[in-house]
Amino acid sequence: AGLALHNVFFPEKKFEFTFMPLFAFKTLDLAGGGDLRYHFYPHTGIFQKITLKSGFSHYAFGIKESRDSLSSNSTIYYSKFDNRLVFKLREKSPRNQINQYISLRHVWIEKGLFYSNGTSSTNYFQADYTRNNLNALKTSTLKLQFTGNSDYYKASLQTNNFINYN
Repeated sequence: AGLALHNVFFPEKKFEFTFMPLFAFKTLDLAGGGDLRYHFYPHTGIFQKITLKSGFSHYAFGIKESRDSLSSNSTIYYSKFDNRLVFKLREKSPRNQINQYISLRHVWIEKGLFYSNGTSSTNYFQADYTRNNLNALKTSTLKLQFTGNSDYYKASLQTNNFINYN
């Protein structure tokens, strides 16, 4: 059972929030998620908009029953904190239909382990550049992304283009 509380409406506000508290009757645990966003609109400089965003979620997806009379049952859960800093680059011309974003992100995930009573936590760092052309005849998207932590690094490039055959 749950509820959703938010102030996200049109037009965008400087401070926006979303809270979705839930209660899990099987695990008797609080669950849900939400996020907080604060938007800055600098009047001058390279950035048109800067967004600080912090999100969280916590969900239980099972109970591991103990086979030992000395230990108790444990809840298998998933918790995530997601923090972002998003920069929208200022358009050179108001008639320009190209949006460009630079995003810096940190994600922390903790999971309850099924095979033991412990937990596993992981940190990820991500940086990406996105360019969207919103012109109906030249629609395209370009996304360059770097993700990693102490165990691995990944670089990816994604592009979507509209091709007019007329």
